[in-house]
Amino acid sequence: MTTTTSFSPIPTTGTIIIILFLIILHANPVNADRLTDWLNNPGYDQGGTAREQIHCYALPFGAIGFASHLLTYVTVLCLASGRSPWWPKRKLTGRKVNLAFGIIGLSITIPLTVLTMMHCRNSWSFILISVWKLVLSVTLSFMTINAARRILDEPQRILGRNSTNFYDYATYRGASLSPGRHQGQGSTKESRSRSTDRGYAHPQRDASAEGRGRDNPAGRGRHSAANDSTYHGDVSPSPRPREDHRTRSGGFTTSVSEAGHHKKDAFRDVMWWSLLYVPGCIIGFVGVMNLLYHNFADVEGLRTVTYVFIGIPAGLVVLSLVLMRYLMKRDVADEGWVFITGFGAALTGLTVVLVFTVLFAFYADFVLAALADDWVGVPSSENAVFYWTYFAAKRLPMVSI
Repeated sequence: MTTTTSFSPIPTTGTIIIILFLIILHANPVNADRLTDWLNNPGYDQGGTAREQIHCYALPFGAIGFASHLLTYVTVLCLASGRSPWWPKRKLTGRKVNLAFGIIGLSITIPLTVLTMMHCRNSWSFILISVWKLVLSVTLSFMTINAARRILDEPQRILGRNSTNFYDYATYRGASLSPGRHQGQGSTKESRSRSTDRGYAHPQRDASAEGRGRDNPAGRGRHSAANDSTYHGDVSPSPRPREDHRTRSGGFTTSVSEAGHHKKDAFRDVMWWSLLYVPGCIIGFVGVMNLLYHNFADVEGLRTVTYVFIGIPAGLVVLSLVLMRYLMKRDVADEGWVFITGFGAALTGLTVVLVFTVLFAFYADFVLAALADDWVGVPSSENAVFYWTYFAAKRLPMVSI
């Protein structure tokens, strides 16, 4: 008999943690004997220019910051759909591991952001931008924790003879089977396939049982162990439960209705945490606009970045107007003014949301890059360890499994 080994593209938790810590170790050490020395030396004199003040900023920006924000948005979408951001084809199953990722990421990003705010205490624009990044990190961590709490615990083994409680994470269904008593009547996988949408295993009916079910409407769906060739002895099929039915065995409780809800839309509640991100965007917007107001005329890179990012929402607005015009040319009796107006309002609202959330984060990354004259966003040797530690900690929710 030959055995085959299947390769899984999903790395183990230990491998993920090692990779993240290698990123941190790649950073150069802080060029200060003590942390207080670094905090007391922001890298510029009192009242320096924005190009000097940005040296105090120890968080990702530029192309690296752009990539960080892009990965963050992908992570949020995957968590809201109950999928692993690391491998979207796989559903989230690691409840405890994902909780740990969210808590560890939160406990690392908050102190590092606060340290950056203290380092930039003489420049309130960078303080506001740091507060915005703090809110984003907190929002992402809470989303990760909330998504992890939506994952049902793996059922424990039932405290009984030859009985095991199986739980299928792929479909979020539970079934109590007794493989020890069914040896010779098919594999466990075949037994589990005979399950209803409630997660209970039912024996296969014979022709006589089905016939009685058709002749007697009141007896449809009923069958006994006596005329079932699959079950023997004292084993009897489980009755169809009510919607609120719960099964308890060995101290483990599974809600059938909860399992169904978990499967369908439980993870959508994660998106409610995005409301926490809105005030952070407003705070960051004020800080970025202040930098733009005082440096727009002097820094050519700022003007280039601004023109590019103005063109993106402007293009979306033009697209919405073209679509509106196209729809209005069509037969109004077919589409209706309500549909046309609703479509235009929805597209306009989507444009506003994209401008003040997604695109604004990308725009801020390149505004800081233009001020630092570094489009990639490579940190200085003094800030490298804080910079890369923050980047790695913020990626922990992305490796949820």
